[in-house]
Amino acid sequence: MIEVFGKQYQLDTLIFCTIFIFSVVIIFLNIFYSLKFGTEIVNLNMGAGVVLIIYSGFNLYIK
Repeated sequence: MIEVFGKQYQLDTLIFCTIFIFSVVIIFLNIFYSLKFGTEIVNLNMGAGVVLIIYSGFNLYIK
C-alpha cells in the first residue's frame, strides 16, 4: 500500500493506471502524427500502444 494525497492505493493499481494513461497518449500521438504527415496509421508504435492498453485495461478492470 502506498499513500498518495492522503489515500492509500495498491502499487499494482498505480502502475497499471500509469501504463493505461501512457498507452492512450501513445495512440493519440500516433494518430496525430499520421494525420499531420500523411503516414500509415498502422505501425509498430500503434501496435505497442494497443497492446499496452489491452494489457493494462485487463489488469485494471477484469482482475
